[in-house]
Amino acid sequence: DDNEVYTDWYESENYLYKIFDTIISSQYRQTHPFKIFLTRSPSVNAGALDNGFLFINVGIFKIVRDEASLASVIGHEIGHAVESHGYKRQVQRYHALASNNRNTVYEDLLRLYAQTRKDELCSDTFSLVRVSKAGYDISTVSREFEAFELENIAYQNSHQYRQRMKAFTWDGNVRPQDAYYINDYQKKFSTHPSNKDRISVTKKMTALLPKNNK
Repeated sequence: DDNEVYTDWYESENYLYKIFDTIISSQYRQTHPFKIFLTRSPSVNAGALDNGFLFINVGIFKIVRDEASLASVIGHEIGHAVESHGYKRQVQRYHALASNNRNTVYEDLLRLYAQTRKDELCSDTFSLVRVSKAGYDISTVSREFEAFELENIAYQNSHQYRQRMKAFTWDGNVRPQDAYYINDYQKKFSTHPSNKDRISVTKKMTALLPKNNK
């Protein structure tokens, strides 16, 4: 099971908790019973529940190259939890799908996905502020998103991606105009902002926050 939680990886989980302890204040611990779980999923991802349960996939270590970047991942998921993004998304999704007006369903869904992208940037900002206060050099964090973007470019040049694009066309031939509309569709219905947008936000925050070398 790719999503199996390893409860006996004490050394690794203790390391994650050590980072966690440096970036989160008692203010948030009073309202959220934070607990970190390391999973063996190879997916380059992490997640959080509003109750403070954080799930870090081992696949994230393919991208994260230093402790500051790992701290930013943990801080990002903490941000989702303390801002109750999961609950808010569920409420928005319910209202969007429960609408009786067919003419507004599309617009409601567009607003829902736009809000999820804002939530991601909100959690990025939350993380960068706290990681910086903990003494980490957040200038390294943008490299994480740059690595994601390189992976994304490689995927877009892959056979798998070209086959997926063909599924969006009526005859299996992807024309320049088809690619434009498909990419536009994917952007509008993406739950996450583009890596380029996240790199831009990270660099702006790096310029505003104190310089550290941890």
